[in-house]
Amino acid sequence: MNGIVGSRVTRPDALDKVVGNTKYTGDLKYPGMLYGALLHPTYASALIKRIDVSKAKKIDGVHAVLTAKDIPGENNAGTAKPDQPALVEKRVRHMGDGIALVAAESPELARAALNAIEVEYEPIPGVYDPLEALKPDAPLVHEDGKYGNKGNVLVHRHYEKGDVDSSWKDCDVIVENVYRTPYQEHAFLEPECALAHLGDNGEMIVEASLQCPFYARQATARVLGWPLSKVRIVQAPVGGAFGGKEDVPSEICARAALLALKTGKPVLKVRNRRESLTTHTKRHPFIIKHKLGAKKDGRIVAVDVEAVSDQGAYASVGPYVLYRATVHAHGVYDIPNIRVDTKLVYTNNILTGAFRGFGQPQVAFAVESQIESLANKLGLDPMEVRRKNLAQKGSISHMGHVLKETDAYALKTTFEYAVEKSNWAIRKKEIEEFNKKSEKIKRGLGAATIMYGVSLGREAPDTATSIVQIAEDASVTVAHGGTEMGQGSMTVMSIIAAEELGVPLKHVHVLPTDTAFVQNSGPSVASRVTPVIGESVRLAARNARLALYELVASEFNSKPDELHPVIENGEGYVVSKDKKISFAECVRIAYRKGGCLTGLGHKKVHFEERSNQQYFAFSPATHIAEVEVDTETGKVKVLKITAVNDVGKALNPVGLEGQIQGGVLQGLGLATMEEVIFKEGKILNPDFRDYLIPTSKDMPNIEVHILECPEPEGPFGAKGIGEPSLIPTPAAIANAISHAIGMRVTEIPATAQRIFLMLNKK
Repeated sequence: MNGIVGSRVTRPDALDKVVGNTKYTGDLKYPGMLYGALLHPTYASALIKRIDVSKAKKIDGVHAVLTAKDIPGENNAGTAKPDQPALVEKRVRHMGDGIALVAAESPELARAALNAIEVEYEPIPGVYDPLEALKPDAPLVHEDGKYGNKGNVLVHRHYEKGDVDSSWKDCDVIVENVYRTPYQEHAFLEPECALAHLGDNGEMIVEASLQCPFYARQATARVLGWPLSKVRIVQAPVGGAFGGKEDVPSEICARAALLALKTGKPVLKVRNRRESLTTHTKRHPFIIKHKLGAKKDGRIVAVDVEAVSDQGAYASVGPYVLYRATVHAHGVYDIPNIRVDTKLVYTNNILTGAFRGFGQPQVAFAVESQIESLANKLGLDPMEVRRKNLAQKGSISHMGHVLKETDAYALKTTFEYAVEKSNWAIRKKEIEEFNKKSEKIKRGLGAATIMYGVSLGREAPDTATSIVQIAEDASVTVAHGGTEMGQGSMTVMSIIAAEELGVPLKHVHVLPTDTAFVQNSGPSVASRVTPVIGESVRLAARNARLALYELVASEFNSKPDELHPVIENGEGYVVSKDKKISFAECVRIAYRKGGCLTGLGHKKVHFEERSNQQYFAFSPATHIAEVEVDTETGKVKVLKITAVNDVGKALNPVGLEGQIQGGVLQGLGLATMEEVIFKEGKILNPDFRDYLIPTSKDMPNIEVHILECPEPEGPFGAKGIGEPSLIPTPAAIANAISHAIGMRVTEIPATAQRIFLMLNKK
């Protein structure tokens, strides 16, 4: 190792972002550029009887008004299913549907054109509660069984291990609760946007704020009716994503491209904040019925989980969210009898889609709450109950996944480290003493332990391809199919390439993602960018390095495999047993010989069949929360979070710390304040005045501990961190609140109003 991995590296894009030099999509200007806008319906469930766009077309400065009949290709902007039209033709299914597109010379003219469009609707019954949607007589969002299983059920999963029904008689105690989790808004700084224009060769170029360029390319090509080779998606700098720019930009890019094709001019489509809040996807809300049985010593005998989630009107990436929730529904425990039944249901509510954690924070809240409920009922310490039931090497899940030794070791190590560093036993006693003396303010301590499955999982091919090129001056460029969306991947890819090549970090430049130059490397989701795409970068850098060594080995009177890289005094060298030549000189020699110094790296995740792997690796974490509750008002203050996360290998510790701190704060919002309010599919709090998110004043003391239990398949042993940084936090906070007030919190967010009502009901 050359010391680049593990050093604290400043992000190369940091300064420009801080001083405001970075040009985001909305900052881009092209000659003759037009502004796009989208007409949304006034009902969540209706038939369209008539659309009249004649008045809008007559407005000076309006260059195009498009409806579904103007789409040249397939009217399908869906991701998991072909159920989502780019523009609605006959049936409105939610408030975020698109009815008509306009392109005009100013945003004001575009809005005027929207206002001039006449639409006649026939409202029809809708369904807005996922449990109601399951009833046989519920209104159907789509034709029965066309896209899902039956009725309004999009996906139904059922798995069993052991004999759950007969196991209850062997239990000394049974805990049953119903848990509810909310929608959550991504609240990224930059709303969704795309700028489309025709290139000199007739290709469609779309610059956009997104995290999955190849999703957008597929949708755009499909809607245009063009081959993929004629559609080019270029990632612009992204002002936050958190999953909210996974599949939503597909429809944004496709619509901008339709307008650019129609007008022959560049078209910028930017959602304003209210439109963003009322139309883009949210975190999946879950209703989870959870039954847990155990012996009096705390050993868990059986668990039965029934979960129903609201998908909204279209599939988005919901089936994959339900898959992850199903895999993790039993938590991190070795339980002999498990039953998990999960359903994803169509409604006429806003779409739900990808959000940091991807279904796991919801089920983690339920199972980790149950663990502490069980401990309370038995009079045992919650950490002792967890310790007694933690999965071990060879533990088999309800889906047949056999836990491997490295994952079991990481889970146990992370858990025990958190218990130690949080001073759990001491803090618990101190809090009990505080509560005896304090009548109004009560404090609580709670924990949550999780394992996050890294990668897309065995249900989808998980591959990545990258290119590393060494230029004549020994500078290095890296091109890959992942995206930088604020998480620091640009820095990490630079570190990986520099370490593998043995060159100073300052000589490595990572290119923005452009679908014209790199292969589809999958989405930047599932905390897979570092372990999967990063490994493809390492392999590409290795292959470029080996190509160099083949060309210069004769200069060392050595074989290529006898050479290795070193960095000394800030410069890279190639060394053999008895000779050292600078990396730059080796590159000059290689080019004089007419060599090719381009490396291609391809990573494919392999899943062991005999162990029925669901994910190739797991990132465990234990978070411990301390809270304070005002029992007169119900107001909750989170005092401290002790966050212990295993990352495999810390490639850039300062970036990891930032990720964990950000994940904790976002989890705090989910746990205590963020709530989308609906009425018949319409969002009633579509602004940040009424939809509350954490601010700097809500930031608790976050004590971050990074552990390194290497994953052999990750670059230099690294795993993912983006999502496991959030997943345990809501459950830990809810458990701490429950401890403080002596009542089980079964619904989040645990707002002041909700806590107040719980206390007064008592």
